[in-house]
Amino acid sequence: MSNAEEDAPADLNDGASPEGESSATEGTDPTDGGEGAPDGAAQDDGEPGVGETDPETVEEGAENETKTDAGEKDEVDGPAPAAEEGPAPAEEGPAPAAEEAPVTEPSPGPEPKPDEEPTDPAKDASPDVNGESSTSDDKPEKPKKDVKKKTKKGILVSYSPDCGFPEKRFVKELVLQLKENNMADDIWFDWDEQCINTPLWFAQRLEVAERCKAAVLILSPSYFKSAVSKYELKTLLERNKSKEKVVRLFVIVFSACEIPRGLKVARCTIDLTLKEYTKSSLMERAALAAGALTPDIERYATTNAPYASPSPPPNGYSSEFQNIPVTHWTVYDVQGWLLSLGVKEFYRQGFAENQIDGILLLSLGDADLAVHLAIDSKVIQKKLQQVLVALRERERKLADNWHLRCLTIKSKPDSIYIIYDPTDVRLAHNLKGDLAQKNFLVESHDTLGQSKEEFLKANCPKLAYCKYALVVLTEAAAASPFIYNEVLFADWMGKTVITAMFKSAWDTMRPALRAVLGDYPSIDFESNMYSDSMDVLEYQIRPVKKMAGVVLEQEYLNRLAESIKPLQQMIIDKAGTKVTLKADVSAHLPLVYISYQWDAQSQAQQIAEILDSHGFPCWADISSTAMQQQQRAQSSSGGGARGRGGDTPHIDNLQSQIQRTMKNCAVVVCCITQKYVISDNCQKDLALALSIKKPILPVLLRYIHWPPPEGPAPVRRLLSTLNYIDLSNDKLFKQNFHKVVESVKNHIRHHRQASKRKK
Repeated sequence: MSNAEEDAPADLNDGASPEGESSATEGTDPTDGGEGAPDGAAQDDGEPGVGETDPETVEEGAENETKTDAGEKDEVDGPAPAAEEGPAPAEEGPAPAAEEAPVTEPSPGPEPKPDEEPTDPAKDASPDVNGESSTSDDKPEKPKKDVKKKTKKGILVSYSPDCGFPEKRFVKELVLQLKENNMADDIWFDWDEQCINTPLWFAQRLEVAERCKAAVLILSPSYFKSAVSKYELKTLLERNKSKEKVVRLFVIVFSACEIPRGLKVARCTIDLTLKEYTKSSLMERAALAAGALTPDIERYATTNAPYASPSPPPNGYSSEFQNIPVTHWTVYDVQGWLLSLGVKEFYRQGFAENQIDGILLLSLGDADLAVHLAIDSKVIQKKLQQVLVALRERERKLADNWHLRCLTIKSKPDSIYIIYDPTDVRLAHNLKGDLAQKNFLVESHDTLGQSKEEFLKANCPKLAYCKYALVVLTEAAAASPFIYNEVLFADWMGKTVITAMFKSAWDTMRPALRAVLGDYPSIDFESNMYSDSMDVLEYQIRPVKKMAGVVLEQEYLNRLAESIKPLQQMIIDKAGTKVTLKADVSAHLPLVYISYQWDAQSQAQQIAEILDSHGFPCWADISSTAMQQQQRAQSSSGGGARGRGGDTPHIDNLQSQIQRTMKNCAVVVCCITQKYVISDNCQKDLALALSIKKPILPVLLRYIHWPPPEGPAPVRRLLSTLNYIDLSNDKLFKQNFHKVVESVKNHIRHHRQASKRKK
């Protein structure tokens, strides 16, 4: 090992050099701190002497006397007033007592109220009292003017916070280059806002993505893996889809990755993975990217403020790093930290040249120390990494970093945290009670606090103990700040978020909330029965074979068939359902023909009810008794189109009604059982569907071999060409019925398209 390598560990272990110790003590100890106390004591002895002159003044002209006393107090600092005070305190002692006053008056320390007037001698020397009040009133108005001048920064820098040191170093240099082009007050960069790793950091970045005019995206594989940058991109693309507040996107490809379709139409795309940039350094690539962006992006700058670089400390390092979080450290704070560790100047210079601040410091790895900072000593690399680990642990234990400690809390099984708007407190209370009856541990927020930070700090530690976060989506929740902050915090902690949709409020939701909740599973409480939706929720959270109530009727189990879907997909499906109801139910035209045998009448009726609830009107030859039960069960909806189809007029025979209905429908659903394939109904319905070229969807209600060997040859040949959906038992019914819904929906869409072409 070389001598340099042997000296460096000693510096790390033994502490700073003698020069560093002397400079550190000079920076931390207050000047003249020990001499202030004796001066204050002398001041206490001198002030009574001055104060006793007031009651011993001459009786004539009291006002003039008090003015002279005030003038004497103001002029104590000079030698001339000391001579004038000599005769006044003659009873107290000799003249030298007055000479001590000039020394004690400049530091009045313990008595703030008497010092309010002498703090500015120019004011007290002025005889115009009104003039003094006017000047004092002018001072507080200046910061108010500065606050008004502040404008919202309209250019967002979007990058992955989980990327490595080289990419972060590039991002920092790129932002610096753009600021030097008179865009210092227009660029929003989370490093400058000092919000990284704060409880509201996630929310602040997405809020800027919702209102910015332009955005610079630094793309890499890490960009699409980090939740923060991924949701930022979704928010920006969602804004451009709505075309209400279009944002201009400027894309920089830092490392090879697949660019989404929505970014291929970006205004400016710079690909740094090309061969012409591979040999350039990080600083050169940042300069090239900034030069290419500036002509286009400066159009969205409004202030054109020049960049003012921070002035360095006198010694080139700061000693205040111990009192602030690491993410707030400047380059000079890092230099002070290295000096306190005893790192030699040769290695400290590498940190200074690369502008290593607190955020870059925490992202350093072993390879970065050797490649980018020229620290070739393995011993020093190991020592620095050990210190960085301790530094991160110290950062986590800070009182303000309670949210970082929440990440280490282990969630409890079968625990749910309900996220709701305060206006929906009664609904949330009912949900909480019903879930508690199912033996779930349920939590929710207890206090609202006075600010966002107080709200999260008071409630989110309880969220950390829960495994699931249940979002109660209503009209009030769509624009609720409470919902917004708690949902983002739950996603940041990696909780499984489930949306209980009581109202389809997708159009009124803010873009950032759409980006987060769009891909999470949701349950439709709006269209389905509350009890059925609660059972689906229980099955989603507690996916076990045994559910509450082992012995259940087949009719009740069929209502649990609707599976959970992503919120965005559910909204799309509901939008299509509304169109179907308006276009078809009002016209009394069933779209689904259900063919069955009497042994499966109850199941056929349940299939029709479920499809009808999705907005797909069905027709089936149901007996009058079954129809009366159906009408009682659907009294609120009036029976739908299926009831009107079953109530055929007496002047029409059944066969003509079947032919007319099947001709107008979009698909024929065949309920396959052993008795069905050998029945006349099966042969007639399949032959009619084949003659008029209607698609056939077989659903298996009893387990039989495929194609069914019991049926006649034409039936076997026809069914052998079709793919069936297995609903032969309760488990398969719940798992596979969504396939029936999707298949029916596709057939109806093709049916409408064909009808439009004919017209």
